[in-house]
Amino acid sequence: MSKMGQFILVFLFATLGASSVQAKTFRIAALYADTMTGHFNCTCNQEAACMTRAVVEQAKKEGLDASFTLVTRDHNMFSTLEAAKQIAQEKYDAVVGTLVSTDAIVAGTVFEEAGIPFVAPTATNPSVTAGKKFVTRIPFNDYQQSYLLAKLASQELKARSVAIIRNTSQPYSDFLGSHFAVEIKKLNPGIKVRDFPTFEGFTAFDSLIEKVLEEPTDLIFVPIMQASIANVYVALESRGAKLTLLSSDTVEGQPKFIDLLGTRSGRIRFIYPKHWNDRVEGPESVNYLHLHKKYCSQYPHSMTTIAAYDAASVLVRTLKKNRQIRGEKIIRAIHRQKYHGMAGELAYGKDGDPIKPLELFELKGNRGVHWRRWE
Repeated sequence: MSKMGQFILVFLFATLGASSVQAKTFRIAALYADTMTGHFNCTCNQEAACMTRAVVEQAKKEGLDASFTLVTRDHNMFSTLEAAKQIAQEKYDAVVGTLVSTDAIVAGTVFEEAGIPFVAPTATNPSVTAGKKFVTRIPFNDYQQSYLLAKLASQELKARSVAIIRNTSQPYSDFLGSHFAVEIKKLNPGIKVRDFPTFEGFTAFDSLIEKVLEEPTDLIFVPIMQASIANVYVALESRGAKLTLLSSDTVEGQPKFIDLLGTRSGRIRFIYPKHWNDRVEGPESVNYLHLHKKYCSQYPHSMTTIAAYDAASVLVRTLKKNRQIRGEKIIRAIHRQKYHGMAGELAYGKDGDPIKPLELFELKGNRGVHWRRWE
């Protein structure tokens, strides 16, 4: 064969090789639990999984060569670990999923080691992303959340005596409770702060609240799951307490949760933050509403559908701009991307986490009402 013929063959093989790389389908996995034990078996995970699928399916119709696989699991970190290992072994190209920090920390560790980009929609604990190149998130982290809530309690609510009820078994709850205490002491060294640590499975809320109320208390901070917050609220009402109950971002404010609070005298001011102001608005709203109606109309508009939409959208938009992008470059591209999502503008700080305000809600009658943005 002549040198010219050899050159042509090499060129053809190289071209075919490049075409095969271009044609490789980008494999996206979604990792969500089947239930949400601490949230009364709500449909949070199903909502997030549905919206994640909807975003990917639309991207495929728009020409993105991608596949979607939902990997479900039980609601515990051991099941999360096994599911994450399965995804890593099957070498997916990216993962969107998990709603709580404990699961995101476990899954993120596996995906970091495997070199698989991972986008968490709602997990806020700093350990989810700290020191990781392949893991990112959509919401603020808990350094930001604890500081803003401490600022709210000290400066806006004028608290002078604070009790903190935290779950030491959960990294999310333990960090938020501990760091809130540090931040509020910085803001007001004279404030009295008492700490009431609990553990997973703790149920003795009546006796705990009795102990809390042995001393004057004008604010209780409860960075715990919704079921436990409801127990705290009921115990406070039964004792005629008059104070502010401040939670972290575990509360959705859905009717089922509010019903469990029982009789409400109006003496307890209940305030909680969310990632979203409960309004379907902004440049993404038309597309979001289209996808929700087409794929997920059986579920309500919620903090999880909104967060999952944003998480999946930043991933597929990155892929649309560069079909060959893989690995750590995806995370770097997401951090550079200009995106105003359903939960507001997504801008990443030097620590690699979004800089976002809190959307504060207050219980009014039988529903939570948006009070104000806090930053």
